[in-house]
Amino acid sequence: MTKGADGKESRKIVGKIRLRQWTPKTNLVTADILADWQQEPIQGKDVVFPE
Repeated sequence: MTKGADGKESRKIVGKIRLRQWTPKTNLVTADILADWQQEPIQGKDVVFPE
């Protein structure tokens, strides 16, 4: 999600990731951002969906 010009949250897809590694103990993942699919820079607190 991104913020629009009016400061409100916007629900649009800005990029796509490919998961590399999942660590079950910490529930963290390592992922690559697919640059050819990226519409806008991905920022902190953006919601991401795996490929």
